[in-house]
Amino acid sequence: MPFTEIENAIAAVADAWRAAGAKVETVATSPAGAGVDLRAVFELLGREGVLQAMVEGGATVHGALLGAGLVDRIVAYVGATALGPAGRAVFDAPGPATIAGAPRFALKGVTRFDDDVRLDYDLRSAQERL
Repeated sequence: MPFTEIENAIAAVADAWRAAGAKVETVATSPAGAGVDLRAVFELLGREGVLQAMVEGGATVHGALLGAGLVDRIVAYVGATALGPAGRAVFDAPGPATIAGAPRFALKGVTRFDDDVRLDYDLRSAQERL
């Protein structure tokens, strides 16, 4: 289900999605003024009966979700390589000033793929331990 901001909804594109069988929803712009209002998106999904959502995106959307308190699980893939300072951050958003102020995640699983790994973290179980 594609989501777009009211101000940026392009009728021809939305019509093409609908013609392809997609349900298209428009939501307000985020309070920060860029992108969609993520809380509104998740509220709309909840009204549609969606209980879980996997979000793929870049550092900006991941940072916005984490900053809005809308993340309860992280699945991270770590490759056996290193990037320099030009590499992209995982979460590109203002964060807590200290480790003590940061959300804590509990490691729930590790899966190895040759030299790479998948790390599964759950926010709720970390908070339950506190």
